[in-house]
This record gives sequence, structure tokens and C-alpha cells, in this order.
Amino acid sequence: MNGLINAVIRVQMAWRSVVLWRPFLRLTRAPDFTQGAVLKSILNRHRDTRFGREHKFATIASPEEYAARVPLQSYETLRPYIEQQQLGTHRQLTAEDPILFAQTSGTTGRPKYIPILPQTVTSAKRNQRLFAYCLHSALPAVFHGKTLAFVSPAVEGALPSGVPFGSMSGLIYRSMPWLLRRRYVIPAAVFDVSNHEIKYILIAAFALAERSVTYLAAANPSTLLKLAEVIRQHHPTLLVAVELGKLPGLDRLDAVTARAIQPAFAAQPRRAAELRRILSTDAPHLFSALWPELKAVSCWREGSCRLLLPALGKLFRPDLPVLELGYLSSEARGSLPVDSLQRREVPSLHENYFEFIERSDWEAGRTIIQRLGQLEVGRAYYVILTTPAGLYRYFMNDVITVDGRFEQTPTIKFLEKGAGVTNITGEKLYESQVSEALEAVLMETGQSALFFVMVADEENLHYDLYLEATATPPVDFIDKLDTQIATRNLEFQAKRASGRLRPTRLTLLRAGASEAFKAYFVAQGQREAQFKFVRLQTRARLTFDFAAHCLISPPA
Repeated sequence: MNGLINAVIRVQMAWRSVVLWRPFLRLTRAPDFTQGAVLKSILNRHRDTRFGREHKFATIASPEEYAARVPLQSYETLRPYIEQQQLGTHRQLTAEDPILFAQTSGTTGRPKYIPILPQTVTSAKRNQRLFAYCLHSALPAVFHGKTLAFVSPAVEGALPSGVPFGSMSGLIYRSMPWLLRRRYVIPAAVFDVSNHEIKYILIAAFALAERSVTYLAAANPSTLLKLAEVIRQHHPTLLVAVELGKLPGLDRLDAVTARAIQPAFAAQPRRAAELRRILSTDAPHLFSALWPELKAVSCWREGSCRLLLPALGKLFRPDLPVLELGYLSSEARGSLPVDSLQRREVPSLHENYFEFIERSDWEAGRTIIQRLGQLEVGRAYYVILTTPAGLYRYFMNDVITVDGRFEQTPTIKFLEKGAGVTNITGEKLYESQVSEALEAVLMETGQSALFFVMVADEENLHYDLYLEATATPPVDFIDKLDTQIATRNLEFQAKRASGRLRPTRLTLLRAGASEAFKAYFVAQGQREAQFKFVRLQTRARLTFDFAAHCLISPPA
């Protein structure tokens, strides 16, 4: 069967080279022309919607006129249209009715529901095929075995109109062709389990039972660290499950779900014996030991996820490629990794329309719009997105940086969330500066951190660092951190030197604080599989209470 599947994959990749990759390549050679055509297509498609009529889409003749006619949008400005669509009122934002809403968290505490159209699903599948083609071109061996991938539930509930809400990743995972679905380790029904403890135990059981994993994929590296923690903590139970072929925790699920999951799991006594040898000692490079055929891992590498990469790296042999999954969110796939090994990402210029504002302009109050072809290497920009699914001039509050060019199109990397900027005394501290400074101090002091959040206490004029570490940091840890931040931010240095900004304070957190933090925001509506930690926040906006998770607190 593996030989047949490998042959099918080779044929598919050859076909994708002709029908997907070469047309995409041509589009990257004229990015602004491509973007103009994409914008025209979106406006024509939705010109008779309520939003389209209000903003006269039918008479917009250029990108400049579009920018003049349609103000920048946030979810809150689009929420009335989306809520009308949720109630069954047609043609509010989109000509077609959504078949699904992707639920994610909003800045106001109310969930956001991103419309998913039939065209959205078609485009997502096409992008997945392009992604797979680029990955196969760089590392064909990842397709020679099984894939261990993590997604969110396809459907989590239904709105009053009856339209479901859930996740695009889960929807695509469920709708894969049967032959390719055999390559994936975890049955789709497992991701629908609402009890997180049982779900991760089931994932771990299926993952351990399969030896021939060649590819791991999870948006957030914390998901893979969580899997390692579950395996270490529950390996006696998991080994019995693999040996006997009986999954733990199914008795705590409803009968329909249990019946959908159990038949995919079979007894493997020989594999259980191998796992016992591996897990009887503290094996270095745990995942490489568990899955010796593993060829690559894909996850987010940029933004605040960078801090987790050293801990993630300890799970794999040193030469294993850890690839960038790309800039993607509930709103859209923002980039395609066209060169997996060199981590080069091209914006999804073939289906979304992009505008940008240079970060320094936006934060100075200047709304100077730049098109994709105008971006300069080495500069950072806020992203404004127009999608075929009804997000028009949508301010993503995401900051990307331009790191090169592919053909004539700039290549980008996600840098940080715009919300990850604080300003107590004029220092304008960025999340990336804090992450880099902490990374340097951890390396200097030989420490490891599992989780952190830096909080600006505007009332008391200082920053609080909440840190979950593997050992107690040295007494001068915070002094070193302030020094490292100061080297990256001259205003921070000046404000600290003048005393206007008081010393940063350290609060050590108990083990498990990161999971509690994540679980809290997932419960508020964020996607678990695409959860992004905002590492720099203000005290006024932070709703999570660290008090129950403190190990050592600073003096009052």
C-alpha cells in the first residue's frame, strides 16, 4: 500500500508543478499587476452586497480609489454585517452565504466569527496543495511515511441561523481524499474531543503507536512541547494502550465519539516493547527516538514562538529541519513558504489583496499606504488585508518584516502582533525586543524558560516579568534583562537611567502556568491549534489572573 501511495504522490506533485506552481510563479513576477487583478475580482464579486453598495464597489477603478473609498476596517466595524449574516440575512459582506464561521478571540472579549465561503475552502485546499508541492520539492522524504499533524475541531457548534462555526484546518483535515487520509496518524474525530486532557492522551496514544512518522506539523511549537509532556507523564498508561489496542479515556466520552475513534487503534505488542526501551530512560532527542524515520517538523518559528525553539530543539536530533509553517491566521493564509529550507515566504498575492503601512508611520499617526511591490527589504510593516470572504481593508494588527525577494515579489516574515507594543514613559517597547533580550539572558545564564509574559504596569511605572522557568534564575537575572532591553531600545535605556521608568520586577510561576494561560484564552474563543501568545501586554488589558500560579512574587 505504501508503494502505491508514494506513486500517487509523485504523480500528484508532477501535476501540481504544471497546474499550480508554474502559474503561481508567473504571478510573482508582476506583483502589483497581480494584486490589481485580485482586487478587481473581489470587488466585482461582492459589489451587490450591502457593504459593496454602501462603498460603491461597482465604480471603483483603481487601488487608489479603493483606499480612498473604503476606510480601514476592524472586526468591530464589520461585526454588524457579520451578525446579520449569522441571523440569515443574505448578501451583507459576501455574495455567497458562509457555509462556516471560523471562531477566534476578539479585542473586546466577544468572539470573532470569520466568514468561510465555498470559495474559501477551495482556495485553502489549493494552497495546501501548493504548500505540499514546495515541501516535496525541498524534502521529498517527508512524504515517504506518516504525518502527525494537529488541527482544531472542524465544527464546534452552530449559530442561531444553523450555520456551524469551527475551524478551516479541521474542515480540510476531514475532507481529504481517503487515500491521502491514510497517511495521517490522528483520526479527525480525536480533534473533536472537547476534554483537553483526554484529547491529548488519545493523540499521544495514536502518535506512539505509529513508528513510521516522517513529518510533524503544528502551528504553535507549544503544542509539540505539550505532546512531549503528556508522553512523559502518562507513558505507563499509554504503553499498555499500545500493547493491548485499547485506548484510555474512551469511557469518559459519548458512545458515538468512542465508536468513531477506537476502530482506528489496534494492538501492537512489538511496538509497545520498543517504546518501553525508549521511555525507560530519559532519552535525548525524545521525538527522534520515538520516530526514527522523522525527516522534518513544521511550526511557527517567528514572533514570540522563537522563545520555544530551544526547548523544541531538544526533542529532535540536531540536524532535523524545523521549518516555518507560514504566516496564517483564522482570517486568511497570509503567505506560502515557497522555499522550505531557506524559510522564504511569499504573500498570498494570488488570492488576497494586501496593503501595508510602515510601522514607524503608523505609530506616528501617518496612514501612508504602500502596495506589495513598494515594500523595502529590512523594513517592518502593518498588514491590511482584503479577502474574497468579506474582509475589506481589514487591519490585522500584525507586523511583518521584509527579508528579501522571490522573483519580483517581496518575501515576508511575521514579526509580532501590533498589540505587543507598550509605552509607559515614551519607551515604545516592542514584543520582539523583549523576546530577543530574554533569549540573550537565558543563553548567558544557562537558563531555560517555558513561558513568559511581560506586563506594563502603567500606574506604577514599571514592567512585571512573569516567568515559568526550569530552574530558579540567578539574583542578577532582571538586571541583565533590563540591560539587554536597553541595548535594543534607547528610549527604554534613557527612561531607566532617569528613573522615570522603574526597575522591572520578576514573578516566578509554577509549572503548568503556560497551559493554564493558554486554556484560559482558548475558553474565551481563541483557536487552540493557532493560539498565539501575546508576550507583551498592558496591565489594563490583561484579564488573566497570575495570582494562583505564582511561585515567587516580587515585594509589594
